[in-house]
Amino acid sequence: MKVMLTDTDPVLSTIRKQLRVVSGKIKVTNEDILQTIKDQVLKREVIEGEEAVQAKKRFASATKKAKKKPVEKAPIITEQKETSGPLY
Repeated sequence: MKVMLTDTDPVLSTIRKQLRVVSGKIKVTNEDILQTIKDQVLKREVIEGEEAVQAKKRFASATKKAKKKPVEKAPIITEQKETSGPLY
């Protein structure tokens, strides 16, 4: 589970930003947030055990595939076709 959470740095950054918005004075790092989630939020069965190991493998595989897959870009339209009537 730690592997999955560390790969979601944007999620941790968003949590950190929301903590600053709510409290105004709190300063925490992504690592602090990750450690707190691991120690105080998630149950031990989620972090350790056979199901957690299998979930880590599936997550790593999916992440690897997503990184290899090229991003398809939308075509750029340079010309507009003229229409014969009003557009409404």
